[in-house]
Amino acid sequence: MQRFFSVFLFSLFTFSFLLYPNLTFSRTTPEDIINSQKDSYNQKLNNYSPEKKQKVQEFDKKIAQLNKKQTTELDAYMVYQSQILDEYVRRNNIQERVSDGINRNLEDPVENARYWLTFAHEAVAYQAAKIYIFNLSGEANIKRDIQNTANTLQNDMAVLKNKVIKSEGILKALVSKE
Repeated sequence: MQRFFSVFLFSLFTFSFLLYPNLTFSRTTPEDIINSQKDSYNQKLNNYSPEKKQKVQEFDKKIAQLNKKQTTELDAYMVYQSQILDEYVRRNNIQERVSDGINRNLEDPVENARYWLTFAHEAVAYQAAKIYIFNLSGEANIKRDIQNTANTLQNDMAVLKNKVIKSEGILKALVSKE
């Protein structure tokens, strides 16, 4: 049965290349998705009046600036939390176990705090790299389209802040044990 399946797959791929010589099998990357969304956005935006186009572009810049400002502040705060943990480890002469990133001992309070700090810091970096593209549904709906994008940013920031608050709480619990 396994041999039959292997021969079947080989035949399928062989015939697909004969029938479609330019056929390529590739995966869709996040960059492909963003580029597709940008193309759609730009095509729709080109059909807008100059005033409406300028309004959308201004809000696009504002949302990008707001995302950058908030993530920069959260990044600095995460670095500060990491410095606190490093100082705690140094002052208490704690020998941290070198982890492979897969096998963790989250029962160890320092390793648990380090895990959550890293988790929150990576979430901040991911949010900083996020690109918000308006889903334009028509010139008459610009206000709603802008509001939807602003709400998405606001919700993403709320989730991110909760992650940062969780890491802060774990760090405070660790440090206050002393």
